[in-house]
Amino acid sequence: MFAVECAEPLAQSIGEILQQQELVAGLDEASQGEGVQFLIRMEDNFGHQADRFVSAFMKSLQRRFPSAELIRRSVVPNEAMKLKSDEVSLTLSAQVERIESASWESSVESSSGDIVCQIATDGNTTDVKARFANKPWVTRFDEVVSKFPNRRFVVGYSSELTSSESQARQSALENVRSQIDVTYNGGGRFTIADEHVVDRFAQKLSRPYRDVWREAVLVDLTEKQIQLSAAVATGASSQRLVMKRLSVLFASLLVLATVVVCFHFNVLTQGYYRKPINRSAVTLIVLVVLGGLLLLGLNVA
Repeated sequence: MFAVECAEPLAQSIGEILQQQELVAGLDEASQGEGVQFLIRMEDNFGHQADRFVSAFMKSLQRRFPSAELIRRSVVPNEAMKLKSDEVSLTLSAQVERIESASWESSVESSSGDIVCQIATDGNTTDVKARFANKPWVTRFDEVVSKFPNRRFVVGYSSELTSSESQARQSALENVRSQIDVTYNGGGRFTIADEHVVDRFAQKLSRPYRDVWREAVLVDLTEKQIQLSAAVATGASSQRLVMKRLSVLFASLLVLATVVVCFHFNVLTQGYYRKPINRSAVTLIVLVVLGGLLLLGLNVA
């Protein structure tokens, strides 16, 4: 998940630990935090997401402890904290473990690691972690793609939380399709498929009722890629047209051959078998026509 979106689950985990372990007097499972002060500090390694993260974190923690007082403090290096019995210090830091280049552009980097919260009370200290993965195009799409004016990107987000990762992926692709309408030579429609996705971000969220998913996909619609996909689609369309014409020609030749054979047979028998021949010819022609129509239908499909 993004560093910002770690805020809510991290706050929930902290609330569970404080209530279950009773690290603060009076702060048990039934408590709403009355008379408790949370002193929240952030290290400087959050970058541009610091304000958004701490805002989301404090809102989530306040929902967990509606009667508690939340105070944001600055981190003072080498500060010796002296906490009262009703105070809880929460120090947040981002620990990046891995930075790698995006597969679609080496100059774009993504990162992953942990958001760590050190919980300190009068006499107790413990750490809580939440895993994160940060891809800039998900949260700062305009800023990222503005660096590539010659390329056309579209980002799609799943419209709602789904019960599986595959459903979230399809929802994100549908969102991309709703944003574009590309045609190529011959009038065929260019269809966005999974092969056009250059990057994706799948997120699993834990809810009380079940785990749910959401996803974001990045699609590259530069002219080169469109032409390549369009050429494949155009080739398939041309092949269907050729097969359709061959089916019509084949059916026509069969009908013509049937008429010629019946005519010569009628001449040879001097019309003695005219009625049976006519009935057989009509039946054969009908079967040929039906067979041709069936072939046309299969080729169109």
